[in-house]
Amino acid sequence: MKPFCQHCSTRYGELLRSDRWRGFRCETCNTESCELCVVSEDLGNHIAFLRCPSCGGDSLDDLDLHDRHSIFTSTEQLTSLDIGIALPWITWSVYPRRTEALIQKSLPRLSDYGPRFALLDENEPKVRAYLAQAFPDRFNCDTPQGSGALIWIADGKPIQCSGGPNVTEYEILKTSRSLWAAVTD
Repeated sequence: MKPFCQHCSTRYGELLRSDRWRGFRCETCNTESCELCVVSEDLGNHIAFLRCPSCGGDSLDDLDLHDRHSIFTSTEQLTSLDIGIALPWITWSVYPRRTEALIQKSLPRLSDYGPRFALLDENEPKVRAYLAQAFPDRFNCDTPQGSGALIWIADGKPIQCSGGPNVTEYEILKTSRSLWAAVTD
């Protein structure tokens, strides 16, 4: 499976970030398309007929993008990070989206430390349990928060959680440099 829609070239990671998890493979022309590209003919009475956007064929296999592609880092993979920033992600909240854009802008400026970025699926109970154990004052085992809080990791262990809806790029840079300088010295 390719990591993008063959019709519109949208990366599956971006679709999953928007909670668009369905894909389709046409049995006629063997192309894969996202749910946004598949042509839907409304037949009335809440019935729709799906067609391939490439060849117009109606023989489509339903694909679950979660099973075939993941944008998330598992809690087990976090232990392999020497230096990193993790962001708990929840689709319905705008704060993680805003915070992720700030992290992506900050990472090139932190290249001296070689940080890796991890996106955590806050919908997963296992991830929430991990976060609540590491930072009980910031996370809840039962419900996702969607606060946009950041977790700094050094030597595979979460060392600080801060930020949130009003975090700035300056705060990300300042906190990262102070935490990681202490670890790498």
